[in-house]
Amino acid sequence: TAASLEFGFSQPGYIICETVHADVPWRDDIVDQGYTLEKEGRIVRPNPRPGLGIELNEAEIRKHPPEPEIVERVFYPDGSVGDW
Repeated sequence: TAASLEFGFSQPGYIICETVHADVPWRDDIVDQGYTLEKEGRIVRPNPRPGLGIELNEAEIRKHPPEPEIVERVFYPDGSVGDW
């Protein structure tokens, strides 16, 4: 998200940036995004920090090791592949 937003701030025609905020309940514990989001109008303001402006909490990250994801595969009776 941070890289996409920084790119968007540099483009005059940039309108929308999709973001993920509720994928895991501990997201705010592991990263400080740096940017601000105004609820009224859903406007994102750039952060004043250098680079992408995010700060990671490595101790908190270690509390949440990656878990393998089993991708669901869907096949129809004729053998064709379906969407999941």
